[in-house]
Amino acid sequence: MDKDAHPAEALLKHWRMMAQQYSGKAGDIASQIIAAGQSEPVIMAEFLSKFHVERAAMARGTVERLMRAVPSIRERIAEERFMELFYSPIHTRLLLRHHPIDREFIQTFPVDFFRVFGVEFDDGGRLRSLPRAGSDTATGKIVRAKQ
Repeated sequence: MDKDAHPAEALLKHWRMMAQQYSGKAGDIASQIIAAGQSEPVIMAEFLSKFHVERAAMARGTVERLMRAVPSIRERIAEERFMELFYSPIHTRLLLRHHPIDREFIQTFPVDFFRVFGVEFDDGGRLRSLPRAGSDTATGKIVRAKQ
């Protein structure tokens, strides 16, 4: 996790690296371990303690930095829910295999996710803009298109 980058950029980069890793052999192995852990609690406990806990703590720290840097996000969603919503699509695709973890998904999902909170990136993954205080995105107001 890049501690020198804006936390939104660090999370975007981390998410993409994680998705890229899970798109290959590491994803095949992780999905097999998670599947085995559903009926073998010892396997799941080992997986969580040796693989998941440390990585989740690292991500949580960066999400906390994001919430301080962009208070409008914290006003709309709790840190834990943010993490669940952000990372769940990777795990869903990894386990259900209903859609691939492919280049298009890796490039577009996290950018689309952040856009919901008013955080915009350029094509290179660099932060372009944040929600302004008092904007509709920052306050969580829903703006409906005229019909």
